[in-house]
Amino acid sequence: MSKHIITVEVEKHFEDFHEDQFDFHSYCIRKVTLRSYVDVLRWSDALWGDDTYAKAAEGIIRTYIRLHDNPTIISNEVEPDYASMSAAARKTAKAQARKKKLKAEKAAAEKVKKAEEEAKDGKDNKSEKKVVKDEDPNGLELLKKVPLDEAKKYVATLVMNAPNRMSTWLCQYDVCSRRGKNMMALQALFRARALVDNAEGMSSEVFMRIVDFCQNVKLNEGTNAAIEQVFTSEKETLLGGSSKSLNDFVNEWHAQVKNDALTNLSLRTEVAKAMVSCKAGSASDASNVIVCNGLEIRGATLEGCEEAFSFLKSLDGAEGDAAKFASLAKELYPLSSKF
Repeated sequence: MSKHIITVEVEKHFEDFHEDQFDFHSYCIRKVTLRSYVDVLRWSDALWGDDTYAKAAEGIIRTYIRLHDNPTIISNEVEPDYASMSAAARKTAKAQARKKKLKAEKAAAEKVKKAEEEAKDGKDNKSEKKVVKDEDPNGLELLKKVPLDEAKKYVATLVMNAPNRMSTWLCQYDVCSRRGKNMMALQALFRARALVDNAEGMSSEVFMRIVDFCQNVKLNEGTNAAIEQVFTSEKETLLGGSSKSLNDFVNEWHAQVKNDALTNLSLRTEVAKAMVSCKAGSASDASNVIVCNGLEIRGATLEGCEEAFSFLKSLDGAEGDAAKFASLAKELYPLSSKF
């Protein structure tokens, strides 16, 4: 939860910026500094689309999505399942939990003490710095909220203020597909695809979600026939043409990726995964997409190599390709223990 707490703190900073601008409004009116007043109005219009805020909001959204997908994380964070443990393991777990709680309380007390000392050292005859105590230093109160409801709020802010960020629409899709808002999820994919087409042709993140949408997102029974017709038509458009199936889409990208030595490793991995999940090719064909051009390709980051290696290990009959890839990755990242 530490990363989530950090991103929430960033959000608090921006809320402070938003609130403090009212003081600046009154100052500008009193001093008649119209140029500065116009500048701050323009700045406030773009406040919630700022790159730093958008990154923090995306982090919060992805954390809440992870909590929604894995609700056991919440129960384990708040209170471990002692009933499923042996007596010895339960005793050890309780001791660790007690130690962790004491450590957190000590850290919070030291933080308050330090702030009080700084306020005391910096006070003058007119004012004294107010010490604000963090009532939830471990973020446990954040765990009690409904994950998708919270994620929805941040997505709405990004959609309104940062529509030119592809990650905005990826987050919109992730939240809407889980909330059963299928048409909104489809719209988000079109917006993300449009941004990708203007940049580099295809993104592994967009490709993965197109496959997920076509495989898993269905309209509810009893949906109006006109809506079903539009939904089917737009899905075909998303795949690149009328009467085109998901397998056709995956096979097209398989051919394109295989013949392009510069294709990003993450996209290769997602195409290989789609070939397996859609049964658009054999395990050997899928693994070959990843290893055929070695690692003299774009996007061979440590995270990308780890994801590709993990997928290769999961394939039946791809042990040789997995070993080959591990050897190449080890040469590229000799300090990594993942290969």
